[in-house]
Amino acid sequence: MKSISYKTITGFLVIIFTLLTSQQLSLSVPLDVYKVGVKFYVSIKLWGFSTNGTMEVLRHDNVRGENVVLIKSQIKEIRGLIGFLVKFLRVYKEANSFDSYIDPKTGLSVRYEVYKLKKDGTKKPNEHIFFDRKLRRIVSYESNSTTLSNVSPDIQDTFAGFLDLICIFNAENIFIGKLYSLNLYLYKEEHKVNIRVVSQKIVDGHKIYTLKIERLPDVFKYPASGTFEVAENGGLMLPTKGTCTIDLPIKDINVNCELTLLNKN
Repeated sequence: MKSISYKTITGFLVIIFTLLTSQQLSLSVPLDVYKVGVKFYVSIKLWGFSTNGTMEVLRHDNVRGENVVLIKSQIKEIRGLIGFLVKFLRVYKEANSFDSYIDPKTGLSVRYEVYKLKKDGTKKPNEHIFFDRKLRRIVSYESNSTTLSNVSPDIQDTFAGFLDLICIFNAENIFIGKLYSLNLYLYKEEHKVNIRVVSQKIVDGHKIYTLKIERLPDVFKYPASGTFEVAENGGLMLPTKGTCTIDLPIKDINVNCELTLLNKN
């Protein structure tokens, strides 16, 4: 079986950890998503195996003179049928941790690091970049060499964008037909993704919206699309669950995700 890179892992997570816009928000929201201690839990299921992870606002920091917050996302565990698991363990040889350093005033990514965190606490780096917005480029954090040039002014990593999504859902009206666009940085490439609100329903007095992503960045080099739900939860509008469909030549694969807010701090 072909080894799977962290690009594929992030493709699985993009259903939940995705962004709808990178605009600044002046409206207050009932959850400060950049407050230290805010934590999310995501579970992912594919065929006979499942994995889960967390996304947490760890601390305030400073990157090259910019005040940021550090968002750490980690894949926590894998379980499932032993034979299937042995093959898919190769997914985790490349990366299991994603650090996003975000300017909380703009919601934009400043620094992004991808690595494998070993049992002894050491890191095996995969990618470490800086968003040079003045020159509209992505550069290596260590050498400052250009990784990607002429990028969109609002390009972000996937995990930083997820926090924007929470802000948008709690500061703007959601309605059927509304279209959002994103500029997503994923493994040395920029991807433009369009998302549309396609339906609304009421369950136990709470509104639930379904959003559809017509085309995600390719997973396994095959076309992928997705849908996810946004629902009222404790006075907040939050993504709750979603499905990514990978269009293989023989049979489609569905990757199911569920999201839980563990701590509002």
